[in-house]
Amino acid sequence: MYDPLDYGLEEFRYSRWEMIRPFKENRHFKKVHKSLNGLIAFLESQAKEGEG
Repeated sequence: MYDPLDYGLEEFRYSRWEMIRPFKENRHFKKVHKSLNGLIAFLESQAKEGEG
């Protein structure tokens, strides 16, 4: 989801990152995201039914 921009030689790690904009526009990402949201909604409704 992010591309590294700068690498800090003192800390030996990336110090700046840039968000990859097209990532969220990827059709595979959208399909998985929609499926996960549906699963979360289903599990929440199941939990509410179990409480009542």
